[in-house]
Amino acid sequence: MATATKEKPPVGGEQDHVDPKTGELVSAEDQARALALADAEAYDEDAGAGFENQTAADVAVPFLAVLQPTSPQVQSDHPDAPRPGGIINTTTGAVVLGSVGMLFVPALTRHVFVEWVDRDKGGGYIGEHEVDSDLIKRVRTTQPLGDYKHPETGNDLVETFYVYGLQVGDDGIGWPAIFPFSSTFIRPYRDWMFKAKSISIKLPDRVLTNLPLFAHTWRIKTVRNEKNGNTWFTPVVGFAGNDAEDSRNPPTSQLYEGAKQVRAAISSGALRAATETLAGGGKPEDGAGREGRETKKAANAPF
Repeated sequence: MATATKEKPPVGGEQDHVDPKTGELVSAEDQARALALADAEAYDEDAGAGFENQTAADVAVPFLAVLQPTSPQVQSDHPDAPRPGGIINTTTGAVVLGSVGMLFVPALTRHVFVEWVDRDKGGGYIGEHEVDSDLIKRVRTTQPLGDYKHPETGNDLVETFYVYGLQVGDDGIGWPAIFPFSSTFIRPYRDWMFKAKSISIKLPDRVLTNLPLFAHTWRIKTVRNEKNGNTWFTPVVGFAGNDAEDSRNPPTSQLYEGAKQVRAAISSGALRAATETLAGGGKPEDGAGREGRETKKAANAPF
């Protein structure tokens, strides 16, 4: 006579069963997910534990860069190698297709001149000079426009606009990041800022203007440019949604509050830029082509 054997429940979870309260069938997968969420909520009790002794030296904000045809990252025969025009996180190496674009919430901007060692001399990031410093004032009044050199070191001095903010993933979560705009990227940057400053909200009794920079989420894509046999990619920034209203971040939203925190942290020095990722001989957007005098300049400048 055959004997009945008790079926074992799935490893790591329960069997499917009917919820006595709702009468609905609850799968083992749903049960496991509910248990995992309940466990995750317990992390609130120890929120931030272990990070007490960390400062800006422990965490650095990654740079975002547009890959150009001669960028080192695209010089590979591997089928999964990134393509020119993609936007790369220089810390994680993750790449977003330029045609799809990256969601970004701007929080703060800075206008600086970045000092770079010439690529012919090995390349590399040296540091930044404030736009109103005595050095930059002297250089801008005594040297050719856009071809600035440090008078002592001979290094390149590249006018750059940093946009600090949140790179937003497919899950809707934002992480601090920096998008640098220089050379041929300056025009798209200024177009973006003009559009952002022009946004207003019509209220019943007045028109609200001068909105916070982080009041909206934007999508940064890239476009292909060709001239005199050269090809390069530049960013183009538009609303994340159909229009400003569709792209607005309510003051109570996580993205709005997260961008405010990034702004405060950068302003106070609690967060720093991951400049060490730029020290290996290249700038954020090496590799766009030009002809004549511009060729050398473009091959070294972070657009």
